[in-house]
Amino acid sequence: MHPDALAGIPKFQANEIIYVSCNPSTLSRDAQYLISEDGGYKMTDVIPVDMFPHTHHIETIVRFEKK
Repeated sequence: MHPDALAGIPKFQANEIIYVSCNPSTLSRDAQYLISEDGGYKMTDVIPVDMFPHTHHIETIVRFEKK
């Protein structure tokens, strides 16, 4: 997700967000914002999905809920 778009997510006031990521570094960056005071969410579930067996690639599905 582009960092400029990330700041707009809390403005939607969604009760939950399902975030699908193929990049652990951007997931980490975005999750840190979403669980901060500015973001207003808590991370409730993390599910790794190995869609590409025998490679180092992994998809991650994360659920965030409004605090």
